[in-house]
Amino acid sequence: MSKTNFEAYLEAQLQDPAVKAEFDAYGAHIRSVQVLMAYFDARSDDLGMNKTDIARQLNLQPSNVRRWFTGQKQNPSFASMVELANCLDLEIKLVPKNSTQSTKLAEDSARNSQLQVS
Repeated sequence: MSKTNFEAYLEAQLQDPAVKAEFDAYGAHIRSVQVLMAYFDARSDDLGMNKTDIARQLNLQPSNVRRWFTGQKQNPSFASMVELANCLDLEIKLVPKNSTQSTKLAEDSARNSQLQVS
């Protein structure tokens, strides 16, 4: 099967390392949002909440909330995701991707908590 014009154009553009890096980073961003929204969707099911219930709690139009979950507008702001997490009785925690960073942060946190002011 032959490539579409877009597929050929994209393939040519991705030969540039800078374009490929940006393309890959944006793809990772999209996948992260999709994972979060899938988790929020599963959590709302567990709680027996439909999209209208969520919209009511967040003072939003149900159609706006449905778009978050259907992918039509699956790029809610971080503030919106925090509000959604709160609505679903979830806590957002940020952790380093790298275990070395995680260990260093834990050590720094422990060291800082032992500091005393005289």
